[in-house]
Amino acid sequence: MSDDKREKLREYLRNNRPKNSVNLGNNSNNKENSNKNLENDLNLDNSQISNNKINLNKRDYDKEPIVIENNVILVNFIALIIGIFFIIAIFLFFKLHETTNSSFGSFSGLVAILVAFLNRQSSKIIFKNKSIKFIDTDHEKEIKINKYLKIFQTSDTRTNFLEKDEYLFSIVMIIVIFWAFITILIDGIKGFLFVVFFICMIYTILFLPSLIFQTLKNKSIKNVKFYGNILVWTFKYGNKDEYINMLPNYAQRIEIREYFLEKIGIDIDKTLKIRNIFKI
Repeated sequence: MSDDKREKLREYLRNNRPKNSVNLGNNSNNKENSNKNLENDLNLDNSQISNNKINLNKRDYDKEPIVIENNVILVNFIALIIGIFFIIAIFLFFKLHETTNSSFGSFSGLVAILVAFLNRQSSKIIFKNKSIKFIDTDHEKEIKINKYLKIFQTSDTRTNFLEKDEYLFSIVMIIVIFWAFITILIDGIKGFLFVVFFICMIYTILFLPSLIFQTLKNKSIKNVKFYGNILVWTFKYGNKDEYINMLPNYAQRIEIREYFLEKIGIDIDKTLKIRNIFKI
């Protein structure tokens, strides 16, 4: 081929070269978009798999309910032992000095702890998917799970069907205050010490058994809570408020915490702390 023909061929090829830069750019963009779509699909699949795993791992509380056995028996037994110890201490401290005050204090303390010990129904609390049931030999009540439930932490261990009676409570407090005043007035320093000792006995019987129970059940003082009871409370129109008060051990508390987080999004460890279940 002559040089002229060769030169014309080169010029022709230069002028008629395919313009693939745009196509190459489009191919690159298409490839990038394809990769993004593939990544999104993979993420969606992983999310669906994760959700499916979560759903599969969710506990069916109708088939595997949380069952809290009655712990009041053990708590009341501990209260009885503490009460007997205090009564013995009262007689030793006051050297068996027979006065109306010491007799009244010892007798009332003994009656209180015996009533607490004898008040021990065989009961249990059952957590299911849509309700919580309290069952004993004489009573049964149910609280439906809904967004209106209120959960509290409390140091009050009363778990039976005590009725709210502020009038009676006020009368008892007036009698106790009057008795304390007369005791101090008659016996002076000794009477004052007796009143202080009696008050310490009552508060110890109210709060210490729960702490001892938790220590025994958990086999450690690490997870002991002063507000160890969990109170589930609901308002009923036209009826009295319903409540279930329970004292779980540490393992049961973890289960109950997961239950309420799943059902109504409430963390029981972050709920309000109260000392009297009738002061809500």
